[in-house]
Amino acid sequence: MAERLDTIEEKRGRYRKKLELALTKLARNKNIQIKNEYGKENLVSPDGSLNPEAFLVQNGGIYTKNELEEHNKKILKAELRFAEADKISDPDAQERKHAAWKRRKMYQEGRGVELATTLLISKILGDDFIVVRTTDYDDYFPGIDLIILNKKTGKTLCAIDNVAQGESRTKEGDVTMSTKKLEKTLNSLDEGGVELTYGLKIKNGAMTMEPLQNMPVFYFEISDKDWVDLSSDESNLESITKTELRVFGLFVKSLIQQRKDLLLATNLKPSEPAYQKVESFEKDTLAVFGEIYNRRKAELAN
Repeated sequence: MAERLDTIEEKRGRYRKKLELALTKLARNKNIQIKNEYGKENLVSPDGSLNPEAFLVQNGGIYTKNELEEHNKKILKAELRFAEADKISDPDAQERKHAAWKRRKMYQEGRGVELATTLLISKILGDDFIVVRTTDYDDYFPGIDLIILNKKTGKTLCAIDNVAQGESRTKEGDVTMSTKKLEKTLNSLDEGGVELTYGLKIKNGAMTMEPLQNMPVFYFEISDKDWVDLSSDESNLESITKTELRVFGLFVKSLIQQRKDLLLATNLKPSEPAYQKVESFEKDTLAVFGEIYNRRKAELAN
């Protein structure tokens, strides 16, 4: 038994290294593409997240240095709380505990799942979409991990939260949200959706960096089994794997169910912006994702 676990850990270690290299290459290619198409530079960090420095006024963004510093102070305050270092009075001891927490966070499986999710969605959706991890600020406030921008329509389609492990599948393979996840998602929707401080839009062929409001939140849960399958995959991460496509198919199926659950349970009126975004999600997003999934499936079969 111990030998088998060691084998899995070794595979996950190799997968993590390949994953980080693949994301760095993806970010580099995205930056080249975005610069060529929209004139924005260094928008994506090597880990696949939005670069907050690109949002500075001098870089064509919307925030001053003072505003960015305030965001960073808020991030630090949150991280000290997460690290249980906020009550430590000695600055050196506090810094050591914070640094240790950040090192542990780098190797947590939740982060690995998040990186893997970013890569597989980006590869499958292709060049017509910009798939990026959020900044640390939006990761903590309001707690969103990923955004997906449709370049053809210029719309940011959805905010993805909690891309982490969770046994969410029945024996028949149906995907459902847990009661806790639905409740949290529903609460954010009933409040009018979430607001992202660092967002992207495309208007008349020009990219703008601005906050995103009334965003519906959806979850991407990966079961323990799917995470083992993904992280044990020894193939080249530059091409789409059968495992990635299968997990993406489950993601689309989950989104369909989440949309139905939210529209049935929400207290929002149909005239409110957040409700309309969820209602139009089927036409704007699910139909497109389903079409891409079927096309990729046919490509892999050939």
